[in-house]
Amino acid sequence: MATVKQTRKRRTVHVVKNCPICNTQFSRPPSQAKAMYCGRACADIAQTTSERFDFTCEECGKVFRATKDHGANRRFCSRACFCANGADLSEKPCPNCGDIFKPGRSMHTADKANMYCSVKCRGEANRNGEEKDCLNCGKPFYVTPSQSYGCCSIECRREYYRGELAPTWKGGKFVTEATGHKFVAFERPDRVGKYVAEHRMVVMQAIGRLLDRWEYVLHINNVPDDNRPENLYVCGSNSQYSKIRNGSLPWPTKSNLKDYK
Repeated sequence: MATVKQTRKRRTVHVVKNCPICNTQFSRPPSQAKAMYCGRACADIAQTTSERFDFTCEECGKVFRATKDHGANRRFCSRACFCANGADLSEKPCPNCGDIFKPGRSMHTADKANMYCSVKCRGEANRNGEEKDCLNCGKPFYVTPSQSYGCCSIECRREYYRGELAPTWKGGKFVTEATGHKFVAFERPDRVGKYVAEHRMVVMQAIGRLLDRWEYVLHINNVPDDNRPENLYVCGSNSQYSKIRNGSLPWPTKSNLKDYK
């Protein structure tokens, strides 16, 4: 009767059995749980003492005596008859390129022989897609029926499906729920983000240049969606912005966009 024990080294659960030939107890890992004998010697003894039956070879018709093959009846008397009954490995033309080749064995065809002369020909013959021009670079590429995109690579797809063509495009504007500020689409080569706050966009249009990160913009009336130029004030430094926010400096009452550069 098989029992289970656990080793200390790798904590692998082993199966413990009794050999039916010498009655010796032995253990095997789970991958060898089907082992019946303790070693090769006992396995050879069991093979010589196994019951033998008469079988008829399916190739030559010869009657031969042998043990069963893992419980199944033997079909061939020798390796030669097995190969002769198998695939037809004579030379034949490749259905894709037309070259004459000697096929190898295959379990995926009806005649048990390779149909094509190479992996390349097999791939070309089994192509069921079509060629299209890339929407971004115009380069022709092969598309299978399962591929619905129209770009030849991830880089082209990432570059083409952006802005209004992006699946998540919402008109280029959105309002944050936390602060109520409006954001608009505005891509810059030195920034990762594709949106900028609308009040900063108004300031940049008024002063004629891009704002730096440390240039903060305040709403004079504290209304986050009132982005009129006369309601915006630019802080020239992080320190000035902090002092205005904590009350060390007076809150601005007039826009400085006309004088700010």
